[in-house]
Amino acid sequence: MTLLRIEDFEASSRRSFKEHDLMHFEVYTAQEEKAGQVVDILVDEAGHFQYLVVELNDGMTNKQVLLPYDESEVDQTTRRICVNRLNKAQVAELMPYNPADNKVVCGFDEKVSSSSYPL
Repeated sequence: MTLLRIEDFEASSRRSFKEHDLMHFEVYTAQEEKAGQVVDILVDEAGHFQYLVVELNDGMTNKQVLLPYDESEVDQTTRRICVNRLNKAQVAELMPYNPADNKVVCGFDEKVSSSSYPL
């Protein structure tokens, strides 16, 4: 499966994403630990959300990780993403993401799925 950054997805299709604008939402664990902030979204060829790119809130690095979209709970009222099955340390261990990559290509999904975190 090929994954694209949401901003690189066909512009006419992006209009439907406005109601689901998750950029800059804060990411929290079930223990109410702030883990980071959504800085990008990866979608498949059909425009379905696959991963949230989360910039970690560790204060020392600008590390970005991939959070599978189906593992997140969105609260539009508080502008928060809740990750109930992971703690802050586990979020930090998610698959790293390099924003310099223009496209995420076939095989990437399997790499993320096989990362060492309990999903």
